[in-house]
Amino acid sequence: MHPHVVQACAALYSRIARCQGFDHWSTDQAEEALNELVANPHRPDPPAHQVRNALSNASKKLQRRSALMDEFSATLTFGIDVPTNHSIAESAHDIHAVLPRLSASERQIIELAADGSDAEDIAGQLGTPVQRSRERLSRARARARSLWEGKQ
Repeated sequence: MHPHVVQACAALYSRIARCQGFDHWSTDQAEEALNELVANPHRPDPPAHQVRNALSNASKKLQRRSALMDEFSATLTFGIDVPTNHSIAESAHDIHAVLPRLSASERQIIELAADGSDAEDIAGQLGTPVQRSRERLSRARARARSLWEGKQ
């Protein structure tokens, strides 16, 4: 990989670090730009030029995606069978109705996930292997979903 591409990638990683978590557009744009840089690893152009061009191309790509979503979003279901106009208060009520019906371990994993923990964090907190935490999280979510949908 050309050193200028490495410098451009570093600049984009820095941009992602600054934006991640609150500016999703800029984060997505920078990630798309990184994809472009990595796809062309031997470009000798100056790093600032590469970053500018890659961000511009990424912006165009994201705008096209957004336009397609606007055009087709009314006809897409995304596999969701439940109403999407569910309010936050109704969702919280549904969750609190389901939690007592879960086992203690299922409830613990669901609560950790709801607090933002991923499988690696849960594994560390529970002292289990990551793969086992992923399995337990998947099973707990499936059980909570089936309880919420009234299947159990």
